[in-house]
Amino acid sequence: MIKAVGPKGHYLHERHTRDELRRRRFSPLTGQVGPDGRPIDPVDAARAAAARILALHHPEPLDDARARELARIVAAADREARIGEAETAR
Repeated sequence: MIKAVGPKGHYLHERHTRDELRRRRFSPLTGQVGPDGRPIDPVDAARAAAARILALHHPEPLDDARARELARIVAAADREARIGEAETAR
């Protein structure tokens, strides 16, 4: 599409682009309106959603076997990272 439009053209003039934009799903964080009827900034909406998730989401802890396996994986990754850092420093 970019090649067809060229360096000075505009992709929004192309039917393909307009059709794709109509099919596109945008984030539910955009286009929100507050109780006063004013638009809500998507960044503020995202922060509020993150705060809600952090306050309400309480995952169940891993069982002992999975916790040990995860600790083993993290320790191995830490060792590899230290080796990589040492090699880079040389």
